[in-house]
Amino acid sequence: MALASSVQLGAALQNWAASDLHWTEEANAIGPQRNPLVLPCLYRYAYHPPADSSLKPECADEVRRVMRQRANSVDLIPEVEEPCIEDLASLCFEKTGRGEEMQCLQDNLERLSPVCKQQVSNYTEEEAEHLELNPFITTYCSRFLETHCQDEMDDGDEGQVMECLVEYKMNTETTMNSKCRAAVEHFQLIALQDFRFSAHFKRACKLDISRLCPNIKAKPQVVACLSEMVRNDSVAQSLGVRSGNHVGSQHRVSQPCRQQLRNQLLQQHEDVQFNPNVRKPCASDEKRFCAQIKPGQGRILECLKAHRKQLDDICHAAIFQAEKEEMDDSGVDFQFIQQCKDPIRRLCQNDASNALECLKGYLDDSTLELHCKELVLERMAEQNLDIRFNPNLKKACSMDIPKFCLGIWQSASKDRELEGKVVDCLKQNFVAKKPLTQSCSDHLTVIMEQQALHYQLDPVLVNLCDKEIQIHCGPEEPENTRQGQVEECLKRKFDTLTSVECRRHVALLITAVQIDIQADPMLHRACAIDLVTFCKDVPPGDGRRLKCLLRFKEEGQAKFDPKCFEMLNTRTQLFAKASKVVQLESVNDLVEQLSISPAKNFFLAMGLSFIGLILLLGVFCGRISKRHQVMKNR
Repeated sequence: MALASSVQLGAALQNWAASDLHWTEEANAIGPQRNPLVLPCLYRYAYHPPADSSLKPECADEVRRVMRQRANSVDLIPEVEEPCIEDLASLCFEKTGRGEEMQCLQDNLERLSPVCKQQVSNYTEEEAEHLELNPFITTYCSRFLETHCQDEMDDGDEGQVMECLVEYKMNTETTMNSKCRAAVEHFQLIALQDFRFSAHFKRACKLDISRLCPNIKAKPQVVACLSEMVRNDSVAQSLGVRSGNHVGSQHRVSQPCRQQLRNQLLQQHEDVQFNPNVRKPCASDEKRFCAQIKPGQGRILECLKAHRKQLDDICHAAIFQAEKEEMDDSGVDFQFIQQCKDPIRRLCQNDASNALECLKGYLDDSTLELHCKELVLERMAEQNLDIRFNPNLKKACSMDIPKFCLGIWQSASKDRELEGKVVDCLKQNFVAKKPLTQSCSDHLTVIMEQQALHYQLDPVLVNLCDKEIQIHCGPEEPENTRQGQVEECLKRKFDTLTSVECRRHVALLITAVQIDIQADPMLHRACAIDLVTFCKDVPPGDGRRLKCLLRFKEEGQAKFDPKCFEMLNTRTQLFAKASKVVQLESVNDLVEQLSISPAKNFFLAMGLSFIGLILLLGVFCGRISKRHQVMKNR
């Protein structure tokens, strides 16, 4: 074990020590070479100089050189070694390799004596600020630093240098040697114990932490505290903008700190070992379901999400919160950011925070890589599981949810998915032509169009009709080709569906086209030319374009595309069948159903006959009453 008394100063440092520092007679008698107080004293003046005095620049440089040299040996600096002698003996007696003693003390930080813990914490904070003190980083990552992080090193910001290493370690396109990777990951793990151990994060967020999250040191708890405030402020800000009230809608967390929070959350989502809020509650489930999955690159988190229905309650709650973080800011969704890196840069101006919403608009773009498109669809399916995963929809329908879906919303579990129930409730009210706000109606229209093309985006349909899809529509959907075939299959097999709940939901999908023809992709595709030819000036929404097509079809004056003509006939028959399943909510619904029914002429004739009969009865009864009055007067 290294002892403070074994410190051997180089000749240059001895000279600087003799000239820069003032020694007592006793100290002079010992001499700087053998005095165990020399290096701690020089260390303090080099790294924490008093306001009124400091070392000469040449001496300070020499101290830093010696510290790098000592960090690469087994020796510890005396300020750490002396108060930690007993802890070293009990916890780290077998650690004799280069830098292993300090690493051992850092790994056992919570088990150290108070005095030793304080010194190790101080040194670790210094190590984060000055990478030359970290023997593993300087030894195993030197070549990588020169190759990939030279700009950050030239700037002299050690915090950015460490961030550079972490970023490249996470980059799937970069290969980092295993020893450097291990050194970086050890730094990340140590940094979890105290936010001060991350230099850049500390500088960016120190004031925010002292003001908003005092008395919290562990970095995961600090990140959770500040992130919650950022989310709440974002919601308040969006509601304030929407209502025109900007008072109190400013972010309490500074912009540099918000950027650092995103970096920290991205690291947590890249590897669950850096996220104790997931790692601890999901330890058993990770072993049960993900034992064969290689850690890192977001793989463990994706594995746990894929088994969400089988997870223990405590793990399910942790995964719910992790998904919510990703949906609030897609910039922290590691797998999404990595797999869609090029499209985000090319199509979304490199705005990672809103990348998911951006790429939703490019699903039909031929330049969007298939693996990215598939992941976008997966994320959209996750959003539709719970409206809390879709901040934009939640904001757009904030006034409609309590009005039309209050019971479902109030019964929602804090950390379990609603399985699409709120979105489905809003859709039912939208199709029933309830007075939803325009912003909510617009968002629901887009969701219904997306779900019609990709049935996996409708969790209620998947849940209620899974067996029916397997029985009737298995071959309908070739791999990676999801353009409405499954929903069309369920409509064609409507009469043979045995599940009452599935049949009712499919009836809702059939009637949805009366709101927006694009909610029926097959009909919209078949009638695309006729829509342009006959209804190009008709605005979408409220079933206006469908009514336009039906009017021209009934008049017989237009030469329709045969496919469109046949599809319209099929749809009018389906509307009649669906109307018997979907409960009509109002007189307007009844009128709407009659207007598009294939038997509307029959119903019209029957209605007119009934009205005529009433009129005849009225006339006949009137005459009898009049004759009775005349006889009475006589």
